[in-house]
Amino acid sequence: LSDASAVMAQVADKLYRSRITDLAIYGAGQMGRELLKIIGGSLKIHCFIDRNEKLWGTDIEGIPVLSIEKASSLKVKTIAIASIAYLEEICHTISGFFRDNNDVNIIYYSN
Repeated sequence: LSDASAVMAQVADKLYRSRITDLAIYGAGQMGRELLKIIGGSLKIHCFIDRNEKLWGTDIEGIPVLSIEKASSLKVKTIAIASIAYLEEICHTISGFFRDNNDVNIIYYSN
């Protein structure tokens, strides 16, 4: 197991234990792809969210990559963070955009 897959396996486990059925993934890089590989067939993934605007409008295995602005208009209840860097900053950003949806559930790696 690479570091990325070990980290994302923990996030996937949290998703399963929380009985999550659908989500968005924050991070369209290596870890996001790793998480998709682990949970791909079993959970509905609405979109990837990424702050790299070059990725907006593209897709990863048919799943669109969106800005957080665009993703916040979807009825997403759970966001899994596919990153271990900048966790606090990412949580803060998500909370800012999803504040009207105060029951948004943020799942992330913790060691």
